[in-house]
Amino acid sequence: NMGILGVLQSLIDMAILLFFLFVFRLSPSVFPISPPNRDDFQCKLYTFIRRFILDISSWTTVISTFDRFTYVLYGQDGRLKKFIKNKWGLSASILTVFLIIGIIDTPNLFYYLINGVCSANNDLNVSSDIISNFLRTYIPFVLMIIFNVLMIRKLFRNDRITFKQNSLSRKENQFTRVVM
Repeated sequence: NMGILGVLQSLIDMAILLFFLFVFRLSPSVFPISPPNRDDFQCKLYTFIRRFILDISSWTTVISTFDRFTYVLYGQDGRLKKFIKNKWGLSASILTVFLIIGIIDTPNLFYYLINGVCSANNDLNVSSDIISNFLRTYIPFVLMIIFNVLMIRKLFRNDRITFKQNSLSRKENQFTRVVM
C-alpha cells in the first residue's frame, strides 16, 4: 500500500506543479490559453480544480498515515487492515475521500466572471477560503497528530511483543518508528 500511496502522492504533487506552472503562471504568449478569464464556465472550473487539487494533496498524506496506523494498531490480521490491504478497498477509500473533498469544494463552482476577474460575493469568498484552509491544513494536521500519537502509544506499550513477532511485523514496526 505504501508504494501505491507514494505514487499517488507524487502524481498529485506533479499535477499541482503542472497546473500552477502552465495554467496559473505562464503568460499567454508562452502558453496560448488564458484560463479563468474567458467565460464563467472556465472561471468556475478553474477555481474548483485549483482548490480540489490543493486539498487532495494534504489528504493523501492522511491516508498514508492512516494506513500505517491501521497496520500498527491491528497488525496484518485485522478486518480493517484486510479491507485496506485489498487494492479494491484501498481504491474505494481513496475515491471516497476524493469524492467527499469534491462535494465540500462545490461552493467554488459558484464563482463568476465579472470585468475579466473570476470572483464571487464576499460571503462566498470568505467561506470558501475558510473551508479550504480547514480542509487543507487544520483537519489533516489534527488527524495526523492523533494517528501518530496513538501509533507511538501502541508501539511503546507493546515493545516486548514487537520483538517476538515475525520478521515482517518487526520490520513494519521498525519502519513506523523511523518515520515517526
